[in-house]
Amino acid sequence: QLNDTLTSVSTTQALTAAQGKEIADAFTGTKSTSGYQKLYGGLIIQWGTAAIVPAGTVVVFPIPFPNAALSVTGTPQNAAPSATSVTVATLLAAQFSCWASNTAGAGVSINVRWIAVGY
Repeated sequence: QLNDTLTSVSTTQALTAAQGKEIADAFTGTKSTSGYQKLYGGLIIQWGTAAIVPAGTVVVFPIPFPNAALSVTGTPQNAAPSATSVTVATLLAAQFSCWASNTAGAGVSINVRWIAVGY
């Protein structure tokens, strides 16, 4: 027997093909250096790399979060110049701004890997 509702708790009915497609479509994403993965229920994970300068850099997400960005974390990618920290200053649905401290000077960029979560 088929069931055409995703909220069913039945253990004796199967989903229709249309409902299976709706579930599959909810898990879209990209698998690249900068990308995203949508999870069922609305949560989205995004990631990427950026060259961050100590004075500040704006990083645009691969896709904007439809509602809100909840968190973003950056980690220095390379050893030279030596980064001492990455600080996120502003977090918005489509982008974030951050700056990096390094031992090489104010004009030197640092490659950073970042990951963000939102919905």
